[in-house]
Amino acid sequence: MKKFRLVIVSIIVVAMFLGCQQANSPAVAIPAVPSATYKVVYYANTIDATGTVPSDSTAYLPDSSVTLSGNTGNLSRSGYIFASWNRMADGSGSGYVGGATLAQESSDLKLYAVWLPNSSYTSYGNTIEIKNCPTPPSGTFTIPVGVTGIGKMAFMDCANLTAVVIPSSVTFIASSAFKNCVGLKTVTIPSSVSIIGENAFSGCTALTDVVIPSSVTCINRGAFQNCGSLTAVTIPSGLSYLDDNVFTNCSALNSVTIPSSVTIIGKEVFKGCSALNSIALPTSVYSIQDGAFSGSGLTSVTIPTGVTSIGSKAFNSCANLASVSLMLPTTTLHFYTVLPTDSQAFDGCSSSLKIHVNGTSWPTYRSAVGWSAYATKVVFL
Repeated sequence: MKKFRLVIVSIIVVAMFLGCQQANSPAVAIPAVPSATYKVVYYANTIDATGTVPSDSTAYLPDSSVTLSGNTGNLSRSGYIFASWNRMADGSGSGYVGGATLAQESSDLKLYAVWLPNSSYTSYGNTIEIKNCPTPPSGTFTIPVGVTGIGKMAFMDCANLTAVVIPSSVTFIASSAFKNCVGLKTVTIPSSVSIIGENAFSGCTALTDVVIPSSVTCINRGAFQNCGSLTAVTIPSGLSYLDDNVFTNCSALNSVTIPSSVTIIGKEVFKGCSALNSIALPTSVYSIQDGAFSGSGLTSVTIPTGVTSIGSKAFNSCANLASVSLMLPTTTLHFYTVLPTDSQAFDGCSSSLKIHVNGTSWPTYRSAVGWSAYATKVVFL
């Protein structure tokens, strides 16, 4: 009996000892349950396509970054141009081009090919250009993702177009692309665009404002002329030349910001801008060409130091212009700013017009070619 009790006690002691050891030992890590992964699947979105869709064998975790493939399998379809991928088969979802990145969702990412009819779109090299409206647009027209250019006269005379959504794949807007779209009220030009063609928005009489991004380095002749409702515009900092007639007859234009990159104010750029009462010309400007501000609403203007020539009729018929200040170097002994003979540069301005010249050059200006026609109006600044 004593031996039995002794065995029992021994077992209890050993059990207590082992329990203490387990309590003081490190916790054993429990293996994590593997997270679910998902695929990226591409669809030709038609039964008559040739070529192959891209294949991505990567298993993506939710929220991981996915870089989309382009048309690597040379998908093609008779009568159509491959443009991009879309999250919805009917093209109503978000659109993407090859190289775009997005976050993987908690389900397979399905992407459908977007096909554009070659009756309205044309392709050459890596460029896809919309050449005309598929149907006469009414209201808002969204240009498909993947289109890289808006072609010549693509939307010209589309009177019922009120707004246009331009994707970031577009790099140029060709000549007369939206000419005479009299119902067009708003347009946002993406930062991918570098060129706005000749007369691109000419005659868009309902257009009230336009944002021109800094990516634009060329605005061609007459791009916004006869936009009678346009009230304000900021010239992008990448522009060096304001081409001829860009804002001619924008009669409501009352605010213009010109950056220090601009060196030339072209012919008749602001002609007929009757609401434009003032403008700050940066010191970078060296030439103001023929008729640049003719018929505008300017009441005063300061000609920067660097301006070496003012063209014929540059400020002609500015009926309210009463003060012109020529900011010449104070040490100059000769005139720097040239006027053509019989320039008529300041004809038709206010009867009280004074042309203020600083430094010691003001007497020279009174007898200089071109300036002598305004001798009685030239005074010391």
